[in-house]
Amino acid sequence: MADHRSNQGRRNSRWAFTLATTLLAIGLVGAPTTALAEPEYNSARKVGRGFANVALGFLAIPGQMIIETHNRGAAAGLPLGFAMGIGWFVTTEVVGIWEILSCPFEIPEDFAPIIEPEFPWDYFDAIESAPSNGAAAAK
Repeated sequence: MADHRSNQGRRNSRWAFTLATTLLAIGLVGAPTTALAEPEYNSARKVGRGFANVALGFLAIPGQMIIETHNRGAAAGLPLGFAMGIGWFVTTEVVGIWEILSCPFEIPEDFAPIIEPEFPWDYFDAIESAPSNGAAAAK
């Protein structure tokens, strides 16, 4: 009878070992998928965005000039874009300083950008994807 109990004990310990190993393997395989589900915005991106806005905020001036020239033509777009660029330059600098100072805190929610475009160089990406007013209508 002692042999029967010891064999059953070995089977139970093997079964427990197999179960523990299987659960560990599933946990290790599932771990990278949760790491890949990282949110789009985080504190590091927020502070980087803040420094980029402070250092390169002046790009708002030519960016707005090009966007307004693209939308309204050169005669209205250049002076209007320059004026709007000055306003966006100041706004970008102030928001950049705010994002640097508030980077550890989740303000706004999920560390989302306060202004669009998120980075100063994104003005020039918007120009490439923006439809032209006159060229598309004329064809």
